[in-house]
Amino acid sequence: MSYKKSIFIYPKKYEEILAYISIFLISLNNTLTYKQILGISIDRFLEIILFFLIFPFFKEYFFKYRAFLYFFLTVLILCFFKLLILFFDDSNLSGDFESAARDLVRVFFFFIIFCLAFYAIKILDLMAIKAYLIFTAPYFLLAFMQSPITPFNEFSFQIWSLFYESQLLAENWYAEFLYREYNRFHFLVRVIGPYGSPTALCYALIPPIIFSAFLYLQEKKIKYYVWFIFLSSVAFLTLTRSLLLGTVLMILYLAFMQIYLRRDRWVVISQSIIVLATIPFLLTEFSELADFGRVVDLTDVFSGGSSRIIAWTSGFIALIENPFYFSAENNYLPLFNEACVRSKNCSDVISLHNGFLRIGRDFSIFGLALTLILFSHLIYCSLNQRIFFKSFYIFSFLIFFIHTFFHNNTIFISEYTILIFFAFTYIFTYSKKISLTESIVHN
Repeated sequence: MSYKKSIFIYPKKYEEILAYISIFLISLNNTLTYKQILGISIDRFLEIILFFLIFPFFKEYFFKYRAFLYFFLTVLILCFFKLLILFFDDSNLSGDFESAARDLVRVFFFFIIFCLAFYAIKILDLMAIKAYLIFTAPYFLLAFMQSPITPFNEFSFQIWSLFYESQLLAENWYAEFLYREYNRFHFLVRVIGPYGSPTALCYALIPPIIFSAFLYLQEKKIKYYVWFIFLSSVAFLTLTRSLLLGTVLMILYLAFMQIYLRRDRWVVISQSIIVLATIPFLLTEFSELADFGRVVDLTDVFSGGSSRIIAWTSGFIALIENPFYFSAENNYLPLFNEACVRSKNCSDVISLHNGFLRIGRDFSIFGLALTLILFSHLIYCSLNQRIFFKSFYIFSFLIFFIHTFFHNNTIFISEYTILIFFAFTYIFTYSKKISLTESIVHN
């Protein structure tokens, strides 16, 4: 791809260096939470500095690309909704202004990190996502080493403890839980990489899975497909069912593309043999581990009166009854506890466990509607492409939506890495720089 003349005020080499730094900082998301400067993690602090360094880049592109205007307006409106909610929240009126300010900063980072991703991809083109795969590779290699199928359990756990040693106290209950779990089994049943939980690892896995699939389709190089399969195996080792479902759909999509395009069809056959041979081994070897059995046991999710079902319905009712704002203590928990008493399958109190309901709780039903409009616009951009682009983007968004539907995290809180895919979608659907369909037609 040719490098277009930049409108940035810095020399071209300096632009590229800043672009690589942007990608590197995005890849650090949720890995350095234990290292802080002025009360914020070191990667967030550096992202703020970098944002101001590259700010001149956005003067022309702010209105040239509608994506910038849409994202900026979305963030402003969400911050406005959050301010109103915080104003009417008695807990914040009582003086918890630090927590309120932190929530607003988290929302605005949604735009800052999008800008960093947009800038890096605009400057580097496909090299930006290749760099992202390289920068994140050590995290997923570490996660794989933590699995019980490798001999590196102790070594990889010691690396993880270097990140979270200061948090192995009651103040970080999940870090303490992982520490106790490791001492019990001498390995981690669910891998976590350098993150604080398997859920954080899952969100970090989604963009590389998407990008490795895209690069394989675009450049026809088997190394990207191999990396895609490796990332898919790490996704399996998290034992997170929502990510597994999305990943399996992407695997099936690529298998269909390989057969249809007559490309590397031997890979489809070999991967099928590996999967068929591996699953019985894993089911037999780790059948006694409760967390492993949850992969095939869905009763805690879909059985009538389960904690998950009660959490979703209680959250939905609380949002409908309190569309502007509802609190967990006054609106959600009474509904949850009442339904839980009547149920035989409700084991314990859990959070909403649905990222979309979480957006509605944090930003009101109007904020949720605005977020869904933003997602709809992203999908609309991909639908302007030919059939192969459409199918790729649809399956990519499915991975994220399925996982978000079953978990409490949202992109406005900490799961910012998906924003690199959002920026990628806008740039490569508006500018149409990549001629994937042309290369497919000639095959």
